[in-house]
Amino acid sequence: MQENSRRKRIIGKIDEIKRQIVDLGTQIEQERNENSEEDSAIRQELLDKREILEQQISELQVSLALTDKAGDLPEGIGKTFTIEMGGHPRDLTVVLPDEANPSKGQISIDSPLAQALIGKAAGDTITVETPVGEQQYKIHDVVLATI
Repeated sequence: MQENSRRKRIIGKIDEIKRQIVDLGTQIEQERNENSEEDSAIRQELLDKREILEQQISELQVSLALTDKAGDLPEGIGKTFTIEMGGHPRDLTVVLPDEANPSKGQISIDSPLAQALIGKAAGDTITVETPVGEQQYKIHDVVLATI
């Protein structure tokens, strides 16, 4: 059931981005018709936005393929680690890159912190290289989350 809701969420994101791409296509065409070649900065910005959106779709399609092969999800996806950060416990759930939302405690499997957590258990201490230097975190608990 968890994979089904994840699949629906990913498909919804893909559909929304496709709508944005169609809208950008319309705006690009209007720019072509209304402005001269010398005034192409706006058109180029729109083309750049479209390229970014197309890249997001590619990334979401990879996530969708992984979700469709639930048994093939990377180790660690869906686990919630309770670690001590700044003297306080913090729950961090390891998710696919497109689902990451650090403010909600959802960290990308690709992040250095998630990579350090994978395979660890309660009681372990991990060391992570951060922009402000090496940080150590104590793991208090590990559970399988319902994402």
